[in-house]
Amino acid sequence: ADVPLAAKIQTGCSHELATLPYVPVPGLLYRKFKAMHTCGVSTAMLNWYFGNAPGTMQEVAGLLAFSDFSENEHHFLEELARPVWGDESETVVSVWERCADAYRQYPLSNGLQYYGPFHAGVVWPLHPGVEMRRLARTWKPLDAPSGDVIGECLENHTLDEAAILADRMCDGVAAADGIVAVLERKYAGDRARMRDLGVVRALKLLFTSAADIFEFYRLREIAVSESRFGGDHEKALAAVAGMRERIVREQAATAALLPIVHADSRLGFHSEAEIHQFHEKRLEWRRRQLKDALKELDVIAAELAAGRSYPLSGHERRAPVIKVGEPVKTAEGYAFTVRFLANGDFEVVGQSPTAAELTMRTFNGCATAWPLQVMLRPDGYSVPDRNVVAPTAVVKAYEPHRDGKGWRFRLVLDARGWASAKRPGWINFSRAATSVWPTVSAPSESRLNLGPIPPEAFGRIL
Repeated sequence: ADVPLAAKIQTGCSHELATLPYVPVPGLLYRKFKAMHTCGVSTAMLNWYFGNAPGTMQEVAGLLAFSDFSENEHHFLEELARPVWGDESETVVSVWERCADAYRQYPLSNGLQYYGPFHAGVVWPLHPGVEMRRLARTWKPLDAPSGDVIGECLENHTLDEAAILADRMCDGVAAADGIVAVLERKYAGDRARMRDLGVVRALKLLFTSAADIFEFYRLREIAVSESRFGGDHEKALAAVAGMRERIVREQAATAALLPIVHADSRLGFHSEAEIHQFHEKRLEWRRRQLKDALKELDVIAAELAAGRSYPLSGHERRAPVIKVGEPVKTAEGYAFTVRFLANGDFEVVGQSPTAAELTMRTFNGCATAWPLQVMLRPDGYSVPDRNVVAPTAVVKAYEPHRDGKGWRFRLVLDARGWASAKRPGWINFSRAATSVWPTVSAPSESRLNLGPIPPEAFGRIL
């Protein structure tokens, strides 16, 4: 049947990185429109909240909407650049192509788009201590600055994978540094061209901050694990030295972005949030926070050099605790006991005073992996697809038993789901939006894909 085919796409930018007026990758837009042309798409919605700022990408969409694609991508980009960049058109095309190659490495997931550091990592604080602070929603205007629970954004990626891909993104755009510098000197008196080049500079710095954030928390996990559980203080110290390098690199990135933001007020504005997610004052705040983080890291390094373990953060010291093998009980009649079995599997034995469904959530000790959720019922259990990365069969055993008005259960999680540093270190049991253990108050607002229980409401497993 001849059914008209329509497409819904983003033209200038999307949820992957929505704080620039556009991402300078017209070659990727060419490929998207060519695919639409091949598929017989006759209608397209090209923007909604973001990605609709005037600029190169909107011009590209207008041209490609009526193209027969008889010319190849490179030739199209040259023709696009020539009226604006003249004899530098080939040079500018090389910049666009490097940006496109870099952008194709984006570690795509809903979590990284909605909570990840690519939008505004340039104003994220860095936490040497395990503070269990939630990540900000990139599309909301009033959330506090993102915390250290980097696992909340990873979803179908490991932290190692995200760090590798973000480094590739940095390397790709960095390859254009020298070219951009030459163009900046030539067009120093041309405000419009300097703003175009500023977008490329800002893109690189956003990629850099994301890569540094991933690597900082990857190294923090190594330092914590090696000192607290592995007894290797030298390896922990080496990881702390790497954390310091990332903070210093972020100080430079933050400083480099300030004049670019000052010259172009479009930068940092998120159209759906309807605010600037980064701006000069917030960048200055971040510079002060990074200085404090370095001081905190000095204290940690001194502890490790003295042969002591990575120090507990204030939150770790204050958080409710469930000790392995020792039951915790609540006034409402809930009871839970956790154990690590001889083969490394994680066992949970629980008692509920009602037949209502319980949700168990766990983070690993440094919250560097996507939180695992298991919904427990008297007649079975379920694991949301979104919360299963690898292996898919994370539940090895589940044994529920009716007990009067309530029920008891035994749950075993397969140790193959984690390395030693990734095994459960924090846990929460909830009924709907209420945390039943720990019995702490939690905000009632549910966060997209993450639910109503924030990481601050988890208890430590000791």
